[in-house]
Amino acid sequence: MYKNPFDGRMNRQNFIYGQLLLLLLIGLVALYIFRDGVTFSNIQNIVPLLVVGTIPQLILTARRLHDINLSGIWSFMILVPYLSLLFVVYISYKTGSVTPNQYGNPDNRTLFNSLRNKEQ
Repeated sequence: MYKNPFDGRMNRQNFIYGQLLLLLLIGLVALYIFRDGVTFSNIQNIVPLLVVGTIPQLILTARRLHDINLSGIWSFMILVPYLSLLFVVYISYKTGSVTPNQYGNPDNRTLFNSLRNKEQ
């Protein structure tokens, strides 16, 4: 059965690890794209990467917001320049609710189990 990737909760640790993993993957692809130096065609090649990289970023952020009992629609704050950094830092340090909330039970799973969005 299909499960919406935006549903569920993600604890702070898994959110931070997910952010670092996403940053590493985008960094490695960017290094490959810019291996011959920065040119206009290279910059054109990285734009789709950034657009595609936004989707997992929105999923991670929405699930982290669910952990602190906020609507996932706030995840679009990551698209606002400059404010996005403050927003991600805030949700990285904000403690999630320890009791079940409207988005589900607290997330105590490991990172990769949490990313799969399956209940234990």
